[in-house]
Amino acid sequence: MTKTRLGYLEGVLSIVLNTVLFGLKYWVGLSTGSIAVIGATQKRGTIGRQLLQNIIEYESEGLIRDYIAKYPTEANLKYLRKMEDDFVSTRSKYDWLRGKKRSLIDATTFGMMDEIRDLRNDLIHARPTQRRIRLKYAGMPLLTQASLRSILIDAEKVLQMLRKRLGKKSRWGTIPPGYATEMQWPKEAIELFDNTGRALNTEEG
Repeated sequence: MTKTRLGYLEGVLSIVLNTVLFGLKYWVGLSTGSIAVIGATQKRGTIGRQLLQNIIEYESEGLIRDYIAKYPTEANLKYLRKMEDDFVSTRSKYDWLRGKKRSLIDATTFGMMDEIRDLRNDLIHARPTQRRIRLKYAGMPLLTQASLRSILIDAEKVLQMLRKRLGKKSRWGTIPPGYATEMQWPKEAIELFDNTGRALNTEEG
């Protein structure tokens, strides 16, 4: 296993572990009324979702570079220079990928990417409080198994789509292969993550 793969696996495991610890510490903080514990929990939850957001943004930037390499117009090269040397917001990158002239992502994919981005931003700007922060994902309360599963499934769909457009062989998932089956997740999730695992095993074999 290469250093790159080990690093990517570390990031994926960090997402899962940080999210689990986020839920446990937040419950303890609410039970004890400890502002310190709640504040630390919010920071940990933000880190986990930041890692997920970073993976999506990284693959998005790869698709932008790939497209501009094929179509090096003056406007495209100007955008690339700004992205590489200056600052381009995450939302701007998503809008660029969805642009009518390019249509590198569809409305559904854009919606999933943007909702994960919004959730990350809400957590980053949240202030510690004894009252539970009423955040939701896809209409579900954030601190539930269903919402966590939905976030990971949506992120996985986005990553697989971006990598397919890039022609990438690597299919490292947002969670380790076999985890969805072990946790008895819905059939859609098991098929999504098992496919990632089969692709990975084929690549390594």
